[in-house]
Amino acid sequence: MWAAAALVAVLSAPVPGAAPKHAKPKAGLPGVTPQAKVQDPKSADLASARRDLYQWGCAKDVYSVSIPCQNVKFAKELSKIKDPAQKTLMIQKHQIETTTGSPEAKVARLDKAWSSTKEMYTAFCSRSDVPAGSKVCTNMTLKNTYTHPTRPSNWGAAPKKPQAKGKGGL
Repeated sequence: MWAAAALVAVLSAPVPGAAPKHAKPKAGLPGVTPQAKVQDPKSADLASARRDLYQWGCAKDVYSVSIPCQNVKFAKELSKIKDPAQKTLMIQKHQIETTTGSPEAKVARLDKAWSSTKEMYTAFCSRSDVPAGSKVCTNMTLKNTYTHPTRPSNWGAAPKKPQAKGKGGL
């Protein structure tokens, strides 16, 4: 019995030199969980505000090639596809394009996407012709997310903090 337990412990130990497994970043905005969406009637305002921001920003040449606008374009193309197999293939291809690379490259991609959206948000809210009734600049989730000086750590995948010497090692 002890031999079986020892075998399980040895087989489940990390392999030296193997790439560490990292959690996949989750889609959406920080703090907006499915429970929060159900409980918060303002979640429709958030979706509407994001849609307004991207419609305005992605129509501009300066933002049209940004990561968020490319994702909006991908979502529009995906919604037009009716064949489930083709849709699955397109999603898998997009996931490979957007999730491959080192952990540092993924963090850099998230930083770039966040800064592009922050620039878009700032430009939208500094306009003199903001549409009446627009909730982009008054939505607290957008405001809290895009007025930070740096990308909030809970926006996408946070960079892994280095361990202090002598802790967690052998």
